[in-house]
Formats: sequence, structure tokens, C-alpha cells
Amino acid sequence: MLLTRPPHVSALALATMLFASFVASRASADNKTVATQLFDDAKKLMDSGKAAEACPKLEESMRLDPADGTELRLAYCYELTGRTATAWGLFKVGLEKAKKTGNQKRIEFATEHLAIVEPRLSHVTLSLDSAAKVAGLEVKWDYEVLGTASLGTALPVDPGAHKLIVSAPGKKTFESTITINGDGKNETVKIAPLADAAVVAPTSSSSGPGALPWIVGGAGVVFLGATVFSRIQVSSAQGDRQDACAVQHSMSCDDTGVSKIQTWDKLSFVFGGLAAVGIGVSVVMLATSGSKGTPGTKVGGGPAAIGGAPGFQLQGSF
Repeated sequence: MLLTRPPHVSALALATMLFASFVASRASADNKTVATQLFDDAKKLMDSGKAAEACPKLEESMRLDPADGTELRLAYCYELTGRTATAWGLFKVGLEKAKKTGNQKRIEFATEHLAIVEPRLSHVTLSLDSAAKVAGLEVKWDYEVLGTASLGTALPVDPGAHKLIVSAPGKKTFESTITINGDGKNETVKIAPLADAAVVAPTSSSSGPGALPWIVGGAGVVFLGATVFSRIQVSSAQGDRQDACAVQHSMSCDDTGVSKIQTWDKLSFVFGGLAAVGIGVSVVMLATSGSKGTPGTKVGGGPAAIGGAPGFQLQGSF
């Protein structure tokens, strides 16, 4: 079965493609217009001896609309501002392009200026010590990674300051600023073996809570059990007294029964306090065991008379 696309869908797709093409061509045309203006402004600046101001305009012109003529003009601008190695590289590229297109004027221009720039070139040779060859070694020149084939080769460089960074896994990173003073300089930089990086042992903010919090907590649980047992005894004594009083022939109905209830009631209160202290202190000790610079946890407690009545006293510092 042959499926056909509805006419309105095809028309919409075609319209979309045409619009996208129009927008792209319009943007390209705008870029060319701006690039041409930048090129013209840069040429005027160079003619008036302001090459340092002209180079950024040519760089932007190249970004917007890469053109062979602009590239050669930028190379010439770099030549005038002392960036001899960068200029030399662009002249070499421009010469090859001019040869492919057969543009004799540009061939002559590139050849002439290569002859001027080459004698002025400065070079740096990065020599790697044999002992420095380790797995994962990375050499960066002006933050660009250099392949191993570049090491030991005299590399053309612009005069001025350059950054050398050498790194490898498990080694201390080496950084140095290499300054090339003027034209025609040849420098050799030997890359020595990197020092081993310091092994930092993992640190812990605390030696750990130890066994004490668990012992204290365990005691609190035991006292909690004693509290439950005491409350059961209170309930049992109250039940016995009620039964005895009902038949009136047991001493449990008199003061002896009352005393038994009160004794178990007091014990349940004391045991409950001790349980609360044990469990509470255990929680606090565990929670603060990882803190740095905190004072030790000190907690104490025990039965105490408060206003003549039995009570429980808790003291501590955290």
C-alpha cells in the first residue's frame, strides 16, 4: 500500500526549509558585511602604523568570514607586532592555499614575507630526561598539550613569556614561566623527573565513640526493663490490696499493703530516671562523637530528695 503525504504537510515542510535557508544565507551575508568592514578598518590602521590595534579586528573578521586574503593580512599584522612564530605559521598556510588556487600575487606576498620572518624566528626545545618518562606524563606549552613527538624538536615560538606545565599521576605538577627575549633566540628547557606527590592519609574528625556509649545505653535499657517490672508490681500490689480489703481478712488491706505499693512506685520512678539518663547519655555521646573541638560529654544522675519527696537528679555538661 502506497502512503502519500498530505499536500499541506509537504508544503509546510518545504516552506520551513526555505525559511531556514533564507535565515542562514541572511546571517552569512551579514557576517560577510561586518567582516569586510573590519578588514577595511584594520588595513587603514596598519597603513597608519597602528598594527597592534589592527590585529584584533582582523582576528574577528577571520572568525566571521574566513578568507585567504584576510589570513595573509593577519599574518602580516602579526609580523609587524613581533609575533614572528604565529606570523610564520600563517604565511606557510597561506602560501600552500595560494599555490592550490594559482593566485600568483598571494604566492609572491607569502614567499616574500616568509623570507623576512624566518631569520627572526626564535625556538624552544623541550628536552625530556629519560628518567622523567612515566605513564600518563602530560606536557603543556601555553596550556596546550604537546604530543610526545614535539619533545626534543626545536619549536618556533613568539618572543615573550610562555607557560610550561608538566604533570603525571602520583607526581607533583611542575610549572615554570619561560621567557624568550627578542628575535632569533634558541632556548633548551630540560624537563627533569617529577617529584612524587605526598600521600595524604585519610583523616578522621574523631577516633570514634568507642564502647562506652553502648555500655551506658545498655544499662539504660536494663533500667527500662526494671521500670516496667516495678510498674507491674505496683499494679499487682494494688490489685492484691483491693481483693484483701473486699473480704477484710488480710493485712494487705492495712498500712502494710499501702507501703508495698509505695515502695514499688518509688522504685519504678528511680529505675525510670536511670533508664532515661542511660539511653539519653548514650544518644548524646554517639551524636557528638564525630565533632571536633567539642568538650567531653559528662552526665551524672541519681535519686535525690526534692522537697522531702523522692525524686531524681540529672547533671551534666555537653
